[in-house]
Amino acid sequence: MTVWSYEVWSILRTVDCPTLIVNALKDKLHEPESMKRMVVAIPRATEIDLETNAGTHSKDVVRAIRSYIAQLANGVPAAHEIPYSSSQASSQ
Repeated sequence: MTVWSYEVWSILRTVDCPTLIVNALKDKLHEPESMKRMVVAIPRATEIDLETNAGTHSKDVVRAIRSYIAQLANGVPAAHEIPYSSSQASSQ
């Protein structure tokens, strides 16, 4: 089942909290274009690209989420897109 089959598009604009969208631009199974569309639709969304499906199920995603939460806790406004690489993961 793909994201396109869900009926959420019309309500995404009502999400009023910081939201991290974990994307994998090289992953064709989960339609990265749909994730990009979610980032645009959710007013306070931030995207991180972990490139592959494997990346989204790795320690990198845990580090990315922790980093995002720490930024929010420290009052740092989240960027619309967070650049992230495996080299950052090893330093966190």
